[in-house]
Amino acid sequence: MLLPSIPATAMTPCQQAAAAEAIPHPRGSRRWRLWELPASTHELLLGLSLAPECLRATVARAIGQQRAVRCVIEGSEVEVFFSVLHDLRNRNVVSEAVHKACSSARRQACQAFAFAFAFALALALAQATGGHGSDSCSTA
Repeated sequence: MLLPSIPATAMTPCQQAAAAEAIPHPRGSRRWRLWELPASTHELLLGLSLAPECLRATVARAIGQQRAVRCVIEGSEVEVFFSVLHDLRNRNVVSEAVHKACSSARRQACQAFAFAFAFALALALAQATGGHGSDSCSTA
């Protein structure tokens, strides 16, 4: 995360905390892994990316595959959520599985948005041309 050079006295406490957690990206890629992000971002990303039942299933599957047993995650949604938040601070089986699930959910959301945008664009084009397509294709 790159922050502009602002004197520390001019920054709010939130900006100072963000600047303190700002770390250079360890790889050449622009994409970050969840465990590479500042811990302050995990709650928002996790809460917006995965439904509680998906999060529980993802964690159970990851732990079950690691231990070669069927795993059932017990506890309330809040307990599971905060347990996963704790695990996202380091690279481990749970953080890798959650990262993969969040990436998949983001990819599906982007595809749905792209489809809706293309449909709206086609509809607007059809309305603009009177529903007859492009005028350059019409015969005289």
